Amino acid sequence: MKSDPRGDRHRRPPRSDRGMGISVGVVLGVGFSLISSTLAGYLIGTWLDRNRGSALFAPVGLILGLLAGLHRLYRLFRHVAEDKGKGR
Repeated sequence: MKSDPRGDRHRRPPRSDRGMGISVGVVLGVGFSLISSTLAGYLIGTWLDRNRGSALFAPVGLILGLLAGLHRLYRLFRHVAEDKGKGR
């Protein structure tokens, strides 16, 4: 058998290990997406409150940011479910 000149370090991980890496990436992406959209909505609302002299925009921005994050999660999970249905 011929030896690999690159060594064992460059072999692809087994299929199950790659699936685990993808799962971890999806979970981290979900958390980041939800937190970042909620925070962005709150910060935009706070900035509008300071510039307009009101106290209405921060809670509205927080809720809209949370809804945007939840919508993103829904789209992501729907995409993952469709991929599993196709056997990928």
